[in-house]
Amino acid sequence: MCVEGASGGGVIMNESQRDTDSGDADTRADAIREGAVRWLLWLRAGDTTERERDAFGRWRAQSDEHARTVRELIWMWAVLETVGRPEPGEPGGPTRTH
Repeated sequence: MCVEGASGGGVIMNESQRDTDSGDADTRADAIREGAVRWLLWLRAGDTTERERDAFGRWRAQSDEHARTVRELIWMWAVLETVGRPEPGEPGGPTRTH
């Protein structure tokens, strides 16, 4: 099964696609990370069906590396969302009302 992007563009991920078998750990890790980023960006767009979300779940369940990479990316994005936000009391920051 091929999964297309939310915009109807090219294929985001083919479920049967396997990570590289070259034995090169860096290349394999890069391929997993790229796959995870593609899935997460697409899912964040919010224009996915239950079938497509299930396909992501199957991809994530293919290996501990897939699941770990997804968790790491979600954590990293959560941290990055806070970077650059003004603290309370700073110009442009939220004000405290106690």
